[in-house]
Amino acid sequence: MVDTIDLSMWEPGPIEVEITPDGKTAVVSIGPAYFDGLAGLVGDPEIPEGGTLLVVDLESGIADEVQTKDLPFGIAISPDGTTAYTANYGTGVARDSTLSVIDIPGRRVIEEVDVGSGPEQVALSPDGSLGIVNIVTGGGIRIFQTSDVAGTMSEVLETGSDPPDVSFLDGNDRAAVATRSRPARRCSFQGRTSR
Repeated sequence: MVDTIDLSMWEPGPIEVEITPDGKTAVVSIGPAYFDGLAGLVGDPEIPEGGTLLVVDLESGIADEVQTKDLPFGIAISPDGTTAYTANYGTGVARDSTLSVIDIPGRRVIEEVDVGSGPEQVALSPDGSLGIVNIVTGGGIRIFQTSDVAGTMSEVLETGSDPPDVSFLDGNDRAAVATRSRPARRCSFQGRTSR
């Protein structure tokens, strides 16, 4: 470990972090994600309310809040490190439905796009021109061009119940989507093309 930055003042605590390619800035989602809906399964812990998005300067340790419309979960950062995309899941008890586009140097929201209930993770293609977001309630994914997120957002492409994660494979033509079958909760992977 090189250093520690204390984020304990932001409850209920960090759920995900991504680092800009230059290694100077962290984008951190703070929130309960789906854990508040699992309280009875894990000993009924008390999970504090709250949540936000932090942009953290890793050299100074200074963290700036960026208020997204809904509570953030998954994060993707553009290859040039200037833009972050957050899948705003909300909570297990109260799911939200937006994808936020964040100006990292300006520490501000550029755009909020309604994508459907329960966006959990977001990923960008290697060149940063395409994005993919999973929609838990919709049982699928949506694909968009980063140059015009709202204008190019696809309809939900069904992949299976509760897809928990997405990732682009090499290039822009294929992506992997993890899906869970109920009740066994098996994971499978499906490839989708961007065209």
